[in-house]
Amino acid sequence: MGIITLIVSAFFLIYFIRLQKEKCISPFLIFYAIWTFIILLSNLNLYNINKPSSESYLLILLMEVFFFMGHLLGKYVLKGKTKKKVKEKYDYKPIYIIIYILAGLSILLNIIDCVIVFREYISGVPMWQIRNWTLEPFGSINPILSRRSFLEELIRTAIITPFNLIIYPISAYSLFHSKEKAKKISINICALIILFTSSLAGAGGRLGFIYFFGCYLLAFILYYQQNKRKNKY
Repeated sequence: MGIITLIVSAFFLIYFIRLQKEKCISPFLIFYAIWTFIILLSNLNLYNINKPSSESYLLILLMEVFFFMGHLLGKYVLKGKTKKKVKEKYDYKPIYIIIYILAGLSILLNIIDCVIVFREYISGVPMWQIRNWTLEPFGSINPILSRRSFLEELIRTAIITPFNLIIYPISAYSLFHSKEKAKKISINICALIILFTSSLAGAGGRLGFIYFFGCYLLAFILYYQQNKRKNKY
């Protein structure tokens, strides 16, 4: 299963390499380049590290296939149906409202987890143990996961987790490209609060900070390249 996943991932990577025409690197290309590299190392099974199960490879394969289907949907279906002129009362407002609602819900859930993390840490539980609790699957018996209902876990998994992944690129892009100062500030404040509360809720995770600064770095590079092109022509 690992070889099949590697072949499919490499096929998608080659497809986007051939599709690449602009100087700005496509996020699809980065996505498949990273995952192809990860799957290649996994198949090599260096240093006697435990090899993933066939189920894990299948889930990765499904992720890559559906990601590619989303690319095709956006390129050939939704793009042609997008209206060029939209009334001002509909322009951006629904999107920003949804962002603020989801950001508020994300922060609220993070604060609940932060309270539990702080309470357990004060009682003497080491931080590494608390972090391991957050990595366990739903249904595990620990202070963080035991209190969650199925509905809350469903909302977290299907809505909040994907939203937390896209809020940083949105806020980074807004910082360099948005002309509305109030919305630019508010979205970046929401992103920062989510970043810090998510890190505390995960018992001091650092990956979120790397992802956060990576998004802002890419947004700055895009902004710099666009300004360079404008000045050139």
